[in-house]
Amino acid sequence: MISFKTLVGVLALTILTHAQSASAACTNNESENNDSLSTANLGICSDTLVEGNMNSRSDIDWFGFDAQAGTLSVSLNHHRRDDFDFEITDSNGNVVIRAATDSRPETTSTRISAGTYYIRINSYSGQGWYNFTASFSEDSGGDPPTGNCNLGNRPSKPGGLRNWLTGNASDVCSDISGNQGVLLMGGNFDVDEAFVHRVKPRINGGDVVVLRTSGSNGYNDYLQNLLGSDSVETLLVDSTSKANSDYVDWAIRSAEFVFIAGGDQADYLNQWKDTKVEAALASVYAKGGVIGGTSAGAMVQGEDIYDPDNIYSVYSDEAVTDPCHQYINISTGFLNTPFLSNTLVDTHFQ
Repeated sequence: MISFKTLVGVLALTILTHAQSASAACTNNESENNDSLSTANLGICSDTLVEGNMNSRSDIDWFGFDAQAGTLSVSLNHHRRDDFDFEITDSNGNVVIRAATDSRPETTSTRISAGTYYIRINSYSGQGWYNFTASFSEDSGGDPPTGNCNLGNRPSKPGGLRNWLTGNASDVCSDISGNQGVLLMGGNFDVDEAFVHRVKPRINGGDVVVLRTSGSNGYNDYLQNLLGSDSVETLLVDSTSKANSDYVDWAIRSAEFVFIAGGDQADYLNQWKDTKVEAALASVYAKGGVIGGTSAGAMVQGEDIYDPDNIYSVYSDEAVTDPCHQYINISTGFLNTPFLSNTLVDTHFQ
């Protein structure tokens, strides 16, 4: 029998805090067995070269470190015949950002909140030596930073991508460390007070992105007026190629609040799962931002997602009498937000 685990009927917003772990002496070399998060080599220090060996095609190596809020950059090098990838996870194993290309060195950078993080290295092909350096710089005090948050310039927009931008086209980097939250709306009417009292104080006038696969720019003026945001950009991301574009990736990563409009959650999963959109959304939460959504946009935030893709929609009397009904399809593994792990969001509960 399918277990629906935790069922959430919403509106809700929550903040998570990251547990700190005691740091150890700097680690310079891999020490087996470090094939899981629980057996990771700890004590990675900023800007310190760490050397390791990928013993086989199936080998996985884990390394852990503590970092303050700021920018995390990782560079992984290896023999030119090999192709090794890595991902950064939080203390619960939730992916913050991935680096999975054929580049050598393999690099990535993202903003993080204070906490414990892990580097998971795996082999896409080959085996042998590797080394990596993780740089995690702490934010200085004073006024909130401005500029592009080390994201570089806005990439060129790909042909066919529809977007609507209200406000400033440049990125404003607001200080949002430790403010991360989840905003879930059940559909029907949007709740002004939720945006004003539960989102606005957390994004400090930052940038907002609205994601959808159909529709137009109805949220732009509405959200900018309520949130006092630097900008609101709506992106109509209706294909995997657009979801993997550098423009969409940059726009999401630069946002302090991302709101997923209502629509069809099956379509969202088909177009966005395992793309740059998925990784970029995780990075917004990791740096202290808020991820929100209404209706289907709320549904896709749970670990478990009702996904009526290529099957008939289930009726209420079928669902409540038979949770294993043939028309109930549950998908997993999209956003992996810690607060919503082990959770199915019911978007139109009454």
